[in-house]
Amino acid sequence: MNGAINLNESFADFFIDGKTFKTSQNLFMMQMQQFHYWYADSNEIIYINYNFLKDEIEIYPEVLKTIIESIKW
Repeated sequence: MNGAINLNESFADFFIDGKTFKTSQNLFMMQMQQFHYWYADSNEIIYINYNFLKDEIEIYPEVLKTIIESIKW
């Protein structure tokens, strides 16, 4: 697992296609914002991750949010 993720922080809930994902984000090496989504039940484990370089964080967040919300299983 990525050591830059602070597991002591509270994780927010995010809903994708009826599943409740725990989410977290961190700044990796002061250059890259990383976003993490976890889901697990007795049938499956799902992990989604995306990253922005420092200057991209201003440009693309709504695009990635829309893509994440449109995922269907």
